[in-house]
Amino acid sequence: MSQQDLQLSFDFPAEDTRKTVPAEHIAAPEDGSLLEGIPEPEEFSLFSAEDFSLPPPQSPVKESLSSSVQEPEPVPEIPVPESEPEPEMDPEPQPLSRHDLQRASLAWLASLNPTAAAMRVPTRLAKFRAGAAAFWSSPGRHRLLQPDLTVVVEARISRNDCWPECSDSEAILPSYREFQANRRSLEESIRKNEPFLLDSDVLFPEIEYWNYEDTENPEYKPCLEKLAEFESALYRGSRFERIRQGEVANELYLAVPEGLIDPDELAEGWGLLYVYPDMHVELIRKAAHYECPLEHMLHLSQNIAASSLRDVLFAHGIYQEADGKISYRRPPKLRSRENRS
Repeated sequence: MSQQDLQLSFDFPAEDTRKTVPAEHIAAPEDGSLLEGIPEPEEFSLFSAEDFSLPPPQSPVKESLSSSVQEPEPVPEIPVPESEPEPEMDPEPQPLSRHDLQRASLAWLASLNPTAAAMRVPTRLAKFRAGAAAFWSSPGRHRLLQPDLTVVVEARISRNDCWPECSDSEAILPSYREFQANRRSLEESIRKNEPFLLDSDVLFPEIEYWNYEDTENPEYKPCLEKLAEFESALYRGSRFERIRQGEVANELYLAVPEGLIDPDELAEGWGLLYVYPDMHVELIRKAAHYECPLEHMLHLSQNIAASSLRDVLFAHGIYQEADGKISYRRPPKLRSRENRS
């Protein structure tokens, strides 16, 4: 089929022959004849009267029943205690080091108001540096100061450091402590029964010196001889023996952690200091007073001053190199009083 066959053809009149009546000429008859036969529309409402009717009143019996039924009381809430934070556990104290013992010993010496004090002080004995040392001076001839008293403190952190490795210390110490206690008991009896043995010609009145060797008590000298045997077995070749024999200072002290050794385990004449974890120092046994040559006392006093030089330079921001060259740096800042330990 050709394209022309598919085309639709419509015939329209060239002109509309219908008559158009103007709208103003259309009118309904007055008698309404045109509306006859058309039913009137029914009345329509969205809501009915029943929708607006009130519910019937309830009877008083029902109201009384409803009022008699009480609502259950609310259960009181139990307050939940606030969880308290667990108390912080104090950290375990760290064991004291040898440097801590030396610092505590220096602080203890400083509390006695010495003329000067220092740490790690060389002595006249070769290869021996005192953990801490101090001296007290007073005017002598021509008002020149001279040392009256020198004190040395040796610090040890373990029991094995207190005796030579070759000594059978644990087997000897019980007998040594027993004879030490016996000696103290005898000396107490001597002071009571022989008061004339007190030496009044001493430099320091607070230091009592008794001539126990001149006692008439027959038990005292054998006790000393036995103690000397034990000390020789315990301290032969030790630094304690060499320090005492070397006449390094007038008084010798041993500083150890609290309870490390018993006072009766010390070598004869040595004093004992207990150092606690908070660096508090307690005097357990007073040291015996030994007379030292003035030259030895002057030697130790000068070494104390020399040992303090490095700390003095550091406090003032002055640094000295190994070759002697001097340099300046900012001095360390001083801590406030409340922050000082």
